[in-house]
Amino acid sequence: TTLTASTAGLLCMTTGQEAYQWAKEEIITSQAQQQLKKDEKRKKNKQPKESSTTNNKNSMVLKALLLRKSSGVHHYGPSIIEHCILSCNIDPNMMIDIPETDDTAISKDLSSLFETLILSLRVEGANILNEFNQLHTGGGYILYTNYNNNNSHQERHMEQGEQPDDRNFLEFLPHLLKQHQ
Repeated sequence: TTLTASTAGLLCMTTGQEAYQWAKEEIITSQAQQQLKKDEKRKKNKQPKESSTTNNKNSMVLKALLLRKSSGVHHYGPSIIEHCILSCNIDPNMMIDIPETDDTAISKDLSSLFETLILSLRVEGANILNEFNQLHTGGGYILYTNYNNNNSHQERHMEQGEQPDDRNFLEFLPHLLKQHQ
């Protein structure tokens, strides 16, 4: 089997246009699979077929798109993927909409977005994974909320052996990701 950029994932792609093309194919495939599941469920429950006026808009949340196995970066996991997206100043919950007809302006914008994103996934993703793989001395970040104010999430670098006081532990992170800064 020969690996091409589209089968090896985003990190092997050289242009944003390639990545945009992959995204279009993934979104359209995902929508078709969802429609098949709906049709099977409807058939199983003996419900009438929906009218053709149903919204079949081809769109997907960016973060969900990158978590698909074919992205080639799904192994980063949701936290690192979100960090890489935020490093580009892009909203991880941004909807990637595929127009029904070819729109050059939208294609150009999304190609540019994916080009920036590929660079971030290569650089930021690799940096974080390398940092995780290096011999770690036990430092990191503890995310917590104060018992007095459960709505405010705070983070603080804890020294080894230091005891927490009036804080509710949320999560330990060996690396402070963008979404927690």
